[in-house]
Amino acid sequence: MTKHIPSIVVTSALPYANGPIHIGHLVEYIQTDIYVRFLRLSGKSAVYCCAGDTHGTPIEINAQKLGVTPEQLVAKYLKEHQEDFAKYHIKFDSYYSTNSEENRYFSEKIYAALKENGHVYEKELELTFCEHDKRFLPDRYVKGKCPKCGAPDQYGDVCEKCNSTYTTIELIDPYCTLCGNKPVRKRSKHLFFRLSSFSSFLKEWLTKNEKLQPEIRNQILNWVKEGLDDWCISRDGPYFGFRIPGTEKYFYVWLDAPIGYISSLANYLNKDLLLTEKVWNEAEVQHFIGKDIVYFHLLFWPAVLHAAGWKLPDNVVVHGHLTVDKEKMSKSRGTLLPAAEFAQLVPDTEFLRFYYAANLSHTMTDIDLSLADFTERVNKELVSNVANFVYRTLSFVEKNYEGKLGKSAHDAKATNLEKQMAEKEKLVLSYYGDYEFRKAVQEIFHIASLGNAYLQEAAPWKEKEGGLPVLTTCANIVKDLSILLAPILPEFARRVQGQLNLHDLSFKDLGLTTENHKIGKPAIIWTKMEQLSFDAKGAKDGKKDAGETGTGIRATVGSAPNPDPSILDLIVAKVTKVERHPQAEKLYIETVDDGSGKERVIVSGLVPHYNPEELLNKNIILVNNLKPAKLRGALSHGMLLAAQHEGTVEVLEAHGKPGDRVVIEGFERGTNEISIDEFLQLKFLVKEHKVLCEGAPVTVHGKQLTAKVKEGKVA
Repeated sequence: MTKHIPSIVVTSALPYANGPIHIGHLVEYIQTDIYVRFLRLSGKSAVYCCAGDTHGTPIEINAQKLGVTPEQLVAKYLKEHQEDFAKYHIKFDSYYSTNSEENRYFSEKIYAALKENGHVYEKELELTFCEHDKRFLPDRYVKGKCPKCGAPDQYGDVCEKCNSTYTTIELIDPYCTLCGNKPVRKRSKHLFFRLSSFSSFLKEWLTKNEKLQPEIRNQILNWVKEGLDDWCISRDGPYFGFRIPGTEKYFYVWLDAPIGYISSLANYLNKDLLLTEKVWNEAEVQHFIGKDIVYFHLLFWPAVLHAAGWKLPDNVVVHGHLTVDKEKMSKSRGTLLPAAEFAQLVPDTEFLRFYYAANLSHTMTDIDLSLADFTERVNKELVSNVANFVYRTLSFVEKNYEGKLGKSAHDAKATNLEKQMAEKEKLVLSYYGDYEFRKAVQEIFHIASLGNAYLQEAAPWKEKEGGLPVLTTCANIVKDLSILLAPILPEFARRVQGQLNLHDLSFKDLGLTTENHKIGKPAIIWTKMEQLSFDAKGAKDGKKDAGETGTGIRATVGSAPNPDPSILDLIVAKVTKVERHPQAEKLYIETVDDGSGKERVIVSGLVPHYNPEELLNKNIILVNNLKPAKLRGALSHGMLLAAQHEGTVEVLEAHGKPGDRVVIEGFERGTNEISIDEFLQLKFLVKEHKVLCEGAPVTVHGKQLTAKVKEGKVA
């Protein structure tokens, strides 16, 4: 099957096939996937290529320890990695392996060009050798103090504290990470790439490439100014990798690993090697990487490509690391979580895609994952702002207009809204293209807020004939939101568009009005999630809580979220009798008339706030469908509502007779019993004396319910 020839090739750094993908890795792959989806929705011909980084001493040693071949170990992680990426809707056009014949072919081809052009030479080195393990120790298997800043426990190539580079023999007080013994020095001949001879070229390329982030350009230029060392591109055996033609050495992993980008493209192009070379040298190439590997991608890699006569990448987008609660991820703190385990703990993995996007900018700034902030933003911005607006709009169309849209509203408010949306949609696309995802998210949620405000103010539930144009306008806002969110939340966008009975929408459909159209079946896509928190592995008493996984992350047990007010059945009831609870000094037992002709008993904690006489004969608001619950031995069949603010508690009162329905505008009446936890998940509050539930007015006989307190929560 012939694949289309892409004009843009986008890559992520190749994950090392020697361990699981964790939530820190996902920052990069989610970032790249969002950008590629943006390109495609813009009509661009782009492919997303990646591969497993499969060579090197760590894989050879780990396979030996496990009693398997390196190929078997690599195959295991390649499979697991792709499964993990799929859980987070990361969609590659090609996910390949550096241990492939295509990668061998291109590695040997590029090496031959380097050698032929005089950029490779042989030199004898003094290296670290472990006499206990009978092997030369590559940089990842020898540690010591950094020779530049003195930081302890640094690997033998790059200091994680000061980012200085050096050789293993320069380490102070080195030790073998396999056995802990002090290594000796031993001489061995190796092949070097003349990186130092490309200083002028790299300086010119870095200076003229305006796409590179300024902070990256300045950092790399400083390294060039300090002087570049030639690069050793060979390794002694035992080593899992490609043998260098004509030698007993192996290609250093950092020579053939980035060439894996090219071989992954070849995999996409049906392994057509000549076509692959042509496409790479003609297409726009963009790499996404973390800040820990900029030296390899912005010095070594471009110099090798240039020296071999290949086209350089057009851009290298660099992101920061993931921190947790402002600290580095840690196994002991339980914050270094595998992606697969995190996926089991959240209701939807797209929540993490959203959170990363909402924090990603075109800088190397680290992203901090605070689970309190994560939960709050998901519930507030995704669920209450976007998902709630989608369901309110489409469910109202279905229930009141047989699922048929009409003509959009064309009054002054609608026209002004359309103008604001057009401006903000233009900004969103611009921010996506500039890798400023955080700004794009801010504008998208501003659009959702505009839609919510318009729906609330226009109140289409008050007038059926005049309500359809308003709802049609809102349905088109829903459509545009689904398109704008599609790069970040592809599955959510697909489901929303399915409910709209629209499919395969792209950015060209933004602003186009859908009218006189039959929508699909609306359904709640998201509800509020439970609070999560990081904890050290294992509970203090040695037992795991019901919501603890043992991986260091814990879900608060007992929350049953549902943010949709249509779960509620609220009625007017009259208090006919008030008694003190015999076993609880702060509780009243109230008998109420709910209009059914039968007495009903509820329990409330109003003793500190009301005398019995003050409650008697009040017309209260009763949660009619709350599951019965025992409170200190007394069975409560419902709950009255009261506003609370800074210690003041005021029972909400209503004009009407017992049994009258209390309406949350725009929502149907609940028919099933609900738990107290489900009720508490709703944003029920008083604002400017008006009672609101999830932003919708609460009314009795068309008159909005008010409270004496100006602001406060309702419970």
